[in-house]
Order: sequence, then C-alpha cells, then structure tokens
Amino acid sequence: MTFSARLPPDRSSNRLSRAVEQARAEARAILDLTESNPTRAGFEYPDDLLAPLADARGLVYEPRPFGLLDARQAIAHDYGRRGMTVAPDRILLTASTSEAYSVLFKLLTDAGDEVMVPRPSYPLFDHLKSILGGPIVWTPGLDGAVVLTVRGGDYLFDCGQDVSVGYAHHDADAVALYLEASFAFRVATPEAAVAIR
Repeated sequence: MTFSARLPPDRSSNRLSRAVEQARAEARAILDLTESNPTRAGFEYPDDLLAPLADARGLVYEPRPFGLLDARQAIAHDYGRRGMTVAPDRILLTASTSEAYSVLFKLLTDAGDEVMVPRPSYPLFDHLKSILGGPIVWTPGLDGAVVLTVRGGDYLFDCGQDVSVGYAHHDADAVALYLEASFAFRVATPEAAVAIR
C-alpha cells in the first residue's frame, strides 16, 4: 500500500515507544504522561456517573459540529466566573488537544506556511505540521518579542517630498556631504505585528 508523502518513510516504533513496550512486557511500573484513555488513568468515578444514560435525550442522535450547546454554555459561564466574556457560539469543542491544534493549523495557515512554536512545547507539533504541510520554527522562550507577518500589504512605506543636502566635514582631499529625506514606516493592519508577552 502506498501512503501519502506527508508521512515519514520510516514508520517503525521510535526509541521511546520501544522502551515503553519493553517496560510493560517486563511488568515494570511506569508513569505514562501520554496516556489519553481516561479508563486507564486511575480516575475514581462517582457512583452515579452513568445515570444520565437513562435520560430519553440519550436516545436521539443530534450531532453538533461545535459541540453540545449545554457544554459550550457551561464553558462560557466558567470564563465569566473568571472575569472574561466569551459567547458560547465562539467556543469549539474538540475530542483532543491534537484535534484542536489540527483545526487551528487548517484554519489559520496555508500549505507551506511556517509556524512559530516555543520550545519546550506540545510534543506533536512536528507531526501535525508535517501532515498539514509546512515547517515548524522552534523558538526559545521569548519575552517582549514581536512577530511580524511577511505576507505583504501589511506595512506602508511613505517617502516624503523633502530632500536636503548637508555639509558633514572636509579635509584637504575631500568634502563629505550627507543626504536627508523624511519617511515613515506604518503598520496598515492590526494583525501585522503581534506582541509576545
């Protein structure tokens, strides 16, 4: 079977996966911080956890692409409790962090766009961006930096009409003059420069 060129040619297990497999085969206790299955994460569930399944609404399948409205309202309410106003229709629920990042990459980047990511960071960025088609630019932790767009049309260069020639200095062999002109560099769109705080 032929797979997409976006996938790495070597699909064998990496060193970490092999080490985990070996530890499990030897019945050694490990703390797997990548475990995403809640039924294996050691949670204690309340006795009435499955009681909502008795509700008649559970017999009707009505998919909601942004997530159930009740859940989005609860999240909006929690934001309000923290002093932030977020409307439920501005909230998108996903099944996982990876899916959320995948949606963001598809929404905000084009194939080949570079994505700036702090390091250390979410471990699947390399994989997600390789699938979506573009390089990751790893950055150390930044404080006070500004990210500038390079798409074009976001900045304006205004050159003034005034030009003057001035005298700087001279010696026995040469006279040094200087040329002055006024100009302004302006940001045309608010998203052209994003401060990293």
